[in-house]
Amino acid sequence: MLRAGVVVLLLLAASSTASMSGQVENNRYLDPMGEFSVEVPQILDLNITDGENPEFSWVDFVTGKGYWMFPTGAFTLEWYRDWPHGTDLTSNTELFYRTTESLLPEYLKNNMQPRGSFEKVSGRREFIGDYPAYRFVARGELDGLSAVRAGAWILLEDRLAIASMVKRIEDDQLDRPPESLIPWESLDRFCASVQRLK
Repeated sequence: MLRAGVVVLLLLAASSTASMSGQVENNRYLDPMGEFSVEVPQILDLNITDGENPEFSWVDFVTGKGYWMFPTGAFTLEWYRDWPHGTDLTSNTELFYRTTESLLPEYLKNNMQPRGSFEKVSGRREFIGDYPAYRFVARGELDGLSAVRAGAWILLEDRLAIASMVKRIEDDQLDRPPESLIPWESLDRFCASVQRLK
């Protein structure tokens, strides 16, 4: 099974990388291993960073040098090649949903540590294109600022894509429901643009 601590370590190790090894063509990011592509979101002063190892790849889209707190927020795609370890979810959508619902709280709590942590507010089972997906909204803090995080876990055959965004909650928005703070059109487009290439 995927352990949130392993994901955290992978993300922390990768986040120190300041370069991009993938390519951007026709407004799509192509990962260096040729496994997936995703549309580049519209972000002012866009900075793209990515990283990989044999089991996991990621790409971040953010303003400048990590200014996720700008109004457009920051977008991330995580790509897992073996998830969860040794479990075949490709023919069992119900098992994918149950496994995701079980792992999501720990993932949200630990995935962005030590910079921040989130708690699930809502979630729903759905399909994105032909692929089963679990949509989530979470609320928490990042870099000491109130934030909302939303996205989807998408099962693409034997690969898991986690497409998400994080956005600052401004002081005058603290009493609003987190779902009302998400730029759904941009996030839905980002999630739907994930493509498996091989």
